[in-house]
Amino acid sequence: MKSKEKNIKFSLEKIKVITNIVIIILLIILILQRSGIFNNTFTIGKIGKNKLNNGELIITEDGQVAQTVNASNWDTSKVNIVADADGKNVPVPKGYVGSSVAGENKVNDGYVIYEGDSAVTSSNVSVARTSRNQWVWIPVEHPDRIYEEVDGVKKSKLYLYGISGRAEYKNENYEPAIVPESDTQTNLTNGGLSGMTPDKLHQELQQEFDSTIESIKRYGGFYIGRYETGNLSQSKPAVIKLNRDINNQTWYTMYSKMKYLSANENVKTNMIWGCLWDEVIIWFIERRSLSYPEAVDNSSIWGNYLDSTFSYTRPSGNSDTKPANSGVLIPTGGSNYTKKQNIFDLSGNVWELTLEGDGISGRTRRGGNSQNLSSNRPVSTRGSNTLPTDLRENLGTRAYLYIK
Repeated sequence: MKSKEKNIKFSLEKIKVITNIVIIILLIILILQRSGIFNNTFTIGKIGKNKLNNGELIITEDGQVAQTVNASNWDTSKVNIVADADGKNVPVPKGYVGSSVAGENKVNDGYVIYEGDSAVTSSNVSVARTSRNQWVWIPVEHPDRIYEEVDGVKKSKLYLYGISGRAEYKNENYEPAIVPESDTQTNLTNGGLSGMTPDKLHQELQQEFDSTIESIKRYGGFYIGRYETGNLSQSKPAVIKLNRDINNQTWYTMYSKMKYLSANENVKTNMIWGCLWDEVIIWFIERRSLSYPEAVDNSSIWGNYLDSTFSYTRPSGNSDTKPANSGVLIPTGGSNYTKKQNIFDLSGNVWELTLEGDGISGRTRRGGNSQNLSSNRPVSTRGSNTLPTDLRENLGTRAYLYIK
């Protein structure tokens, strides 16, 4: 009898061990599937319950160690250290204020800053949105997924997206770079870049990229224009709600005007880099406000495309409806339908030109436009064959801002 009980006990112990082994194997398979090993892609880990930008070591749910950002290292002659509604520190540049309006005052929701020193509250936010430049804070936990160094020179990392992850994209012309067949002395001068030469442009882009990376590493992120860049036909552009002057300028003209978006010497502004566009997409995904299929298959549920329909506001304040199967260009920020984490129109409306090169003659545009089907030109898409001298009704750009 004792021998029988002993055998049963031994069998139960064996079953328990085997069960534990099976569980471990299943967990390993699940981890490998999430990492993209089985489909030649990889998935960036989701953010865990950790505070950002408070000088803490941040660890993501997949075990990746994020950069340590210590607010005590921030230059307080250039920024104010402001706590958002969740208590997370944000580096708000001098000459700007963080919004105190619910829905705009949390990093996780898209923390919004406004140009100027006057407080933005629920009583004046409607006016502020249409009159003051606005930027949304993008925290960056892993700068090394944005750039790499080759022979001591920094260059961007770019990505292609699939329905379950993303993989590094080997562009023929890395950022930062000129596109030699187009960036001629004549084109630069005619485009509003007086005194610029191809070599100077290359050097300027490299310096800007290097400074951007160093700023991201120091302050833990960058700011993206809340809206598509407006007032493009004027001498000074704007990032404000309900602006319609968001297209029909060459890459050179837009590039030459981006610096005028800076409020002061504490910050610099420019046309967005392709790698920063990719970082915004992955931030959406990490925040669980966007899935990979929505980034690569169907962006119509939050963007202005041919096949989307939604209500929007005209500059006059009157409401209208954008019908399906109609390519209507709306004023930027005209509808909450096209908003994600407080950023408007990243998906559809106008193509947004970037600093990313495309071969030896073109610049890359992102995000599709109002005349595209969302399945053909989702937010993650790259448009090619765009010369920097091209003028198109469906071409605009988006700015970014970094702390110097």
